[in-house]
Amino acid sequence: MLGFLVVALCVYGCQRGDHEPATDPARTSLLLIVVDALRPDHLGCHGYGRDTSPNIDRLAASSIYFTQAISQAPMTRTAMPSLLTSLYPAVHRVYSGRTVLPDGFSTLAETMRAAGYRTACFTASPHQKQSYNFYQGFDVFEGYHEGDGNRHLPAESLVDTAVDWVRQQATQPYLLYVHFMDVHTPWEVAGDELDTVCDAAAFGTTTEQRTCRYDRMIRYVDGHIAQLLSAVDSNATGQRPIVVLTSDHGEELGERGSWGHGETLFEEVIHVPLLVRLPHARHPVSRVDRVVRHVDVMPTVLAALGLEPLAPLQGVDLLSRAADGGDPELTAFSEAAFPKAAQGSELQYLVAVRDDRWKLLASMSLDPRTMTPGERDPTLTLYDLATDPAETVDVARRHPEHLQRLQTELSRWRTSCNQTRLHFEREHGVTLRWRGELDEETRKLLRSFGYVD
Repeated sequence: MLGFLVVALCVYGCQRGDHEPATDPARTSLLLIVVDALRPDHLGCHGYGRDTSPNIDRLAASSIYFTQAISQAPMTRTAMPSLLTSLYPAVHRVYSGRTVLPDGFSTLAETMRAAGYRTACFTASPHQKQSYNFYQGFDVFEGYHEGDGNRHLPAESLVDTAVDWVRQQATQPYLLYVHFMDVHTPWEVAGDELDTVCDAAAFGTTTEQRTCRYDRMIRYVDGHIAQLLSAVDSNATGQRPIVVLTSDHGEELGERGSWGHGETLFEEVIHVPLLVRLPHARHPVSRVDRVVRHVDVMPTVLAALGLEPLAPLQGVDLLSRAADGGDPELTAFSEAAFPKAAQGSELQYLVAVRDDRWKLLASMSLDPRTMTPGERDPTLTLYDLATDPAETVDVARRHPEHLQRLQTELSRWRTSCNQTRLHFEREHGVTLRWRGELDEETRKLLRSFGYVD
C-alpha cells in the first residue's frame, strides 16, 4: 500500500531529477485549450467520417496525440479541479456542486505565477465563476455570459478577448487558459459555412439530427481555435508556446438512450482528446495509444517547462514515460457523485478503474457530510473494451482474475487518496470547503445548460 503512495507523491520535490527541462522557461509560454463536452471519436484525427475538425487535425499532426486520455470526472465542476491540480476528486472532494476547491491546494496557475509567468483564464463555462475558486492563481480571470444568463459567450467573442490579452504580453512568458462552451448543449450557433459538416435542415430531435448539431458546433469552435493558435504563434518572440488541447469530459449522444453527461462513467463521457504540441524536436510528433489521465497534464507541462510543483501531485510526466519506453501501463480512475432519487441527502458514488483493455465500474454511496465513501461493499461490473467497446456485457463472472486485479487496484488507489488527503490536511491546512447558495444570475446560467431545475 505504501509503495503506491510513494509513486503518487514522488513528483513532489523530485520533478527534475531524472531529465533536463524540455524548454527554456524564460521564453516558453503555455496555451491550455479546453473544449467542453468534446468527444475524441468525433474528430477527424481520431478517424471520424465528417469534416468536423480540420484545424484540430492539423494541430494533432504536429503534436503528441494521446488517443486514450481519460478524464477524472464526467462533470466540469469535478473534472477541472483534477486537471488543474493533478489531484483526484477523492482528494479535492469537489463533488456534485456542493463543495468548492479549498485554497490549500496548489493549481497549475499558482505554480506558474510563482515562477514569474503571467496567467490568464478566459472561460464561457458557468462552473468557472470566481466563487467556485477553481482558478486561484490567475492574474486575469474572466468568466462570461450574455444577457440574463441564458447564453454562454460564443467562441468568436471568447477568442477575440484572449487574443487581445496575448498581444499585450510582449516578451513576458504566460499561461493562457481558454475554455470553450459551444460544443456543450444547447448547440445554438448556425451558419451556412457549417453545411459542409451535415445538413443544416436537420434540426429535429432524432439521434441523427441531434448528433448533426453537435458535429456542427465542433466545426464552429475548430475555426476559432485556428484563429487563437495563429495569434499565439505570431506573437511569440522566441519559441512557440506549448499547446495542450483537451476536454473536461465527453458527451452521451444517444448511447443507452441517454443524452448529456454527469451521472455515468461510460467511455462516451470520460474518454477525452489530449494533444500536446511542443515547440522543439526533443519529443517527436507521435501517437500514443495507451491510457493516460487528466492528472498527468500538470506534471507533464511543468516538467516540459522545467518547473517544480509547489505541492504533491498524483499524476506522472508523460513525456518522460514516452522517452523511456517500456513503462508499465497506467491505470485511470474516474469518479462521479450525484444525489440518489428518493433517498434523502445520500449521494450515489461511482468509480471507474480503467487500463488499456479492462474496465471496472464500482457503485457505492458517498457520505454527504464528509464527501467520502461509505463502508458497504460496492456493486461491481467488469467490461472487456477490446471485444465490447460499447460496454454492454458484464464479464465479471467470466474473468474473475481481472475483476480481482482491478479490485486490488481500486483498494490501493483509495488508500493512496486517503493518505494524500491527510497530507494536505496536516501540512497545508486543507479542509472541506462548502459552497454557499447560488445567486439568481448563476442559477439562470446553470439552468440554460440543464444543470439545475
